[in-house]
Amino acid sequence: MNYAKAIDALEAEWAMDSGFFWRIRHGIFVPGDFERALGKVSAIRIGENNEIPRRLVSLLWYAPLFMVWQVERVQEHSGDRPAYETAIARMTKEIERLLGVP
Repeated sequence: MNYAKAIDALEAEWAMDSGFFWRIRHGIFVPGDFERALGKVSAIRIGENNEIPRRLVSLLWYAPLFMVWQVERVQEHSGDRPAYETAIARMTKEIERLLGVP
């Protein structure tokens, strides 16, 4: 997947009504939506010395933070906090695979 396609794919997950991140912002956690978003992240490949577009980096690093910020909202509306917390851990692991850890 090239970076432009990855950016488009991740931005689609912020789209009103259908995007995973838009839905969790409204407390709606749908495991299938999460799997779709995680699949888009998992499809990204970054070489060791590649330069990464700023927009791609922003979409990646912000995802797990945003998910953490929505824990209470998701619990209030969807109720499955353990499943959601597992999703956060899985997303974080994928982002760490791509960007590394300090």
